[in-house]
This record gives sequence, structure tokens and C-alpha cells, in this order.
Amino acid sequence: MKTLSKIAVVCLLLFASCSAIRGWNTNNLALGMDKDTAYKSMGQKPASVVVAKQYPSGTLEVVEYSQSFYNAAGTLDPPQKAWLYFFNNKLVQYGKPGNLEEQEDHILSMQQTKE
Repeated sequence: MKTLSKIAVVCLLLFASCSAIRGWNTNNLALGMDKDTAYKSMGQKPASVVVAKQYPSGTLEVVEYSQSFYNAAGTLDPPQKAWLYFFNNKLVQYGKPGNLEEQEDHILSMQQTKE
């Protein structure tokens, strides 16, 4: 019975470590997704909210995903980060963190031209 328990523990650890290695992935994101769908597509909820602002034309929310991996030398690499930009709960942009003010202006100007 102890052997069976040890095998079960090892299997659980392997599955957990594969999940931790895989982390989040932006490949399945599509512009226009709602927040819940985008979070599911990323495989986890974001690490933090970067900013949330109300404008006359709607609400802008930027969330951050962050993950770190160990390299071949066994040291932790700097974290990889991605920002997801939602306007009125719809994904309008995503990618590496950038200048937030410039991105906000860009998103707001795009939303105004749609109206």
C-alpha cells in the first residue's frame, strides 16, 4: 500500500510541475473576447490589475500576467510579463508591458473612431 501511495504522490507532483512549467499562453487569445473567456484562454487569472479607469466612453482595465522559469543553471530567470487591455470588458489589445499612458491614449482614440 505504501508503494501505491508513493506512486500516486509522484504522479501528482509530475502533473503539478507540468502545469507550473506550462504557465499562461497568449496564443489562444482573440481580440473582442470578454474577460472571463480571455482568463480561461490564458489558463489562469491575472497576477494583478495594473490600472482601471473610467472614461466618458467606457471603462479601461489593464491586467498583468507574470511567470518565471528556472534556466539550465538552476537560477530563476527574470519574469516574463504580458498585459491584457480590456475596454468595456472586451479584449482590445495584449502583449508585453509598455508605456501605459501611450497605450491608453491609443486605445481611447481607437474606441472613439469606432463610434
